Amino acid sequence: MSRTRFCPRGSAPGAKGRLGRAAALFAALLLPACAPRPVPVTGRPSVETPVPALTPTPTPTPRPAAPAPVFREVPEPRIDIGIATDRPEYPLPAGEWLLRPGGEARRHLGSLAIRPAGGSSPAAAPAFQIQAGSFARRELAEAEAARLGALLSLPASVAEAGGRWGVRLGEPGGRAALQPLLSRVRRDAVPEAFLVGLAPSGAPARTLLVEGPDGVREVPSPLELQAAEGSLLPVNDSRYRGNLLLVATSRGTLHVVNRVGLEEYLLGVVPLEMGPRVYDELEALKAQAVAARTYAVKRRGDFSAEGYDLCATARCQVYGGATAEQPLSSQAVRATAGQVLLYAGAPADTLFTSTCGGRTEDAFNVFPSYSQAAFPYLRSVSCTGEQRLPIATTAHAPVHSDALGSLAVRGRALLHAAGRSGTSWADLKAARSLLTSRLGLPAGAPARTLAADAVYANLAGLLGDERLLTEESERASAPQAWSDEARRVHAALVRFQVGGPTPLPTTRPFSAEEAAGLWASLLLRAGGLEEVEGRLVAAPAGKLVVKTAKGREEETLPPDPLLFRGGGEAWTQRDALEPAPGDRVRLVVRDGTVLVVAAVVPAAEGLYERESSWIHWVRRFTGAELMGKLLERDASRKGSVVRRLDVLARGASGRAAKVRVTTDREAFDLSGLEVRFALGIPETLFTLVTGKDETGAPVHTFFGRGWGHGVGLCQTGTFGMALAGKTHAEILATYYPGTLLGVWPAPAQVPEPGRGAAPSLAPTPFPSPPARRANAAFGVRRIESRLAGDSPQESRHDDASREPRGRWRRLFRPVRLPALGRPARRPEDGPRVRRVGDRAARHGVGRGPGLPP
Repeated sequence: MSRTRFCPRGSAPGAKGRLGRAAALFAALLLPACAPRPVPVTGRPSVETPVPALTPTPTPTPRPAAPAPVFREVPEPRIDIGIATDRPEYPLPAGEWLLRPGGEARRHLGSLAIRPAGGSSPAAAPAFQIQAGSFARRELAEAEAARLGALLSLPASVAEAGGRWGVRLGEPGGRAALQPLLSRVRRDAVPEAFLVGLAPSGAPARTLLVEGPDGVREVPSPLELQAAEGSLLPVNDSRYRGNLLLVATSRGTLHVVNRVGLEEYLLGVVPLEMGPRVYDELEALKAQAVAARTYAVKRRGDFSAEGYDLCATARCQVYGGATAEQPLSSQAVRATAGQVLLYAGAPADTLFTSTCGGRTEDAFNVFPSYSQAAFPYLRSVSCTGEQRLPIATTAHAPVHSDALGSLAVRGRALLHAAGRSGTSWADLKAARSLLTSRLGLPAGAPARTLAADAVYANLAGLLGDERLLTEESERASAPQAWSDEARRVHAALVRFQVGGPTPLPTTRPFSAEEAAGLWASLLLRAGGLEEVEGRLVAAPAGKLVVKTAKGREEETLPPDPLLFRGGGEAWTQRDALEPAPGDRVRLVVRDGTVLVVAAVVPAAEGLYERESSWIHWVRRFTGAELMGKLLERDASRKGSVVRRLDVLARGASGRAAKVRVTTDREAFDLSGLEVRFALGIPETLFTLVTGKDETGAPVHTFFGRGWGHGVGLCQTGTFGMALAGKTHAEILATYYPGTLLGVWPAPAQVPEPGRGAAPSLAPTPFPSPPARRANAAFGVRRIESRLAGDSPQESRHDDASREPRGRWRRLFRPVRLPALGRPARRPEDGPRVRRVGDRAARHGVGRGPGLPP
């Protein structure tokens, strides 16, 4: 039975001729399923063409989707710092970046530019309002609003932003229109008041435009970003740890915010507040670290209306990111990790100042909103050290002795090393032999006269060929009447600066001590003597410990050293010294044994801060210049010249608490910190002399002490206390009496063995705010203060009369970033405190939190 087959045309069996056979073969190759059975061909061998097997086409396997980029979270406790505010845009250089505009992280390659959507300016003119405080609890904000409203006769309200409650004064308005009212608020009540921007009612959610190699994309604000490889983030000329937040404001500008861990934040604060290269005492830096940490915990959220917690300037505390970090200050931060100061179970308000002028001030005399009852630990304390390091000797000073120069002091040391106390020719010969013995030369003898050229000629040959050490022009500077060898030696000694700070005599004879001092100076160069300069740290029995540029050095103190007191080129020999720890000394040492102790008279006897360049200052202004400063601060003032200034009240430290200013048109009063800001002076600890210039116009001369506001920890005093051997706990107890040094966050309490479940070593979740308050004293130890009446139990904590500033309550929950308002760092929007760079170049100390927001 045959089957019917359906095949293409030309492939059917029975096709005749060569054309038919070729067509059949071709069809068999192309269509194996329809190929006929092979037919034998006459005269040719029968060859069967193989049919290729069918290979199934593989089904494509979909590639796995690229894993979503992992966005690294900044762990709690963390803090948001406004490091660049009100910018038109933020550019990112070429790199690999992770962006998270909400919940989804995306990877971007190349450079980026981020700017607010809708142009560089808002659609409507921005409105502002005066902010006079920020509180963690609404009832505290309402109490302060009621007080300020009654005091200033202004409308006062409370507004919530970012979990904080701000006190607002006056009606909303434009920036220029509110300036006179802002000046009055600062003058009469709150020196730290500033303008905060208000979000327009019904305004749409703010967005940002991200422009990159792939075009422009609009994303919601805030935008969080980080480097994909975890490197530091660039902002301006600095680098920062953690992440960046880009926050759009209602003014059409952009805030660049550094979200960083609290401890990493402190790494960039402490070196700018106390420069460790100058103030290189670890205990001092540890005290600064604890104060800065407490301040950050206490003030977290002060600028929440702007979308961040704290500013990066001296208005809060200066922060420079990873670029500012120094090894010693980083060691101090890590050594005190988690330590804060507590008062009544909450972080204290740890204000600090650069130089307090010998005594700090009660806070309420500087900041009117700080009541004495509410802040008992911010009270006036002395910055004077009572400890002395007595040094005695059996080598008594001459009864009648003139002051000696540095060269003569060295000479007396050399004579003492030779066992001589006189100045005869034989005494000088014994002293000179110490030099020749060090050089390996015959003893020789000194000149028979102390004439200058004879003393120089006597040293010929001790320097080798002096002609090779100097130029002919140098040798020609000596008197021509001198011998050639005297001129050569003099030129060589000048070239090698052998005399040190004392000019070598040329027109007068040497004294016996000066001649010996010349030999001692050469011996110092040859290694037979050593001169050690530094700060005296301790004087244990038979020892002196001096801090030098190389570190701490311990020298042997014999019973009979020569003791001097003075400075420069005036030193008087004494029978005893009583320097304080930290005083500058100069030692002359031979083989590890002290020959001479020369104590420098300090600028301010007994003050821990005596090394500060701001221990005293003078400012002079004409009446017109002083009026210009007052008008710059408050344009509503009337007058063209200040005729007189009268201090009406002073605080416990002598600071001017209230000053009456009399111009040619009016008289008005300044109080608290406004005295300093309005008059443009470094401190309010001053006296005043008013006179007249050659034209009869008034001239006001201020003689003052200190730099800053004078409340809380004194930074230069802290360094002096550390030099005196005080620990950071003792330093903090002195400047914040009545506070407790504790750990933050407070460790969770566990049941005692046998009274409940066994203690667990697993991490314990952070307690709720009430539980944290209840547990705040757990794991906290008392700072023992030397001041009386500093116990927390002796000063009741009155929530109604103070701002406990409980920003610590939100330390461990996410921070919302509603970008309302404007920052407080415009020139017209906040009392300025001198930036750290101006002062760091001088002595490396920052201003600290100059103003409580």
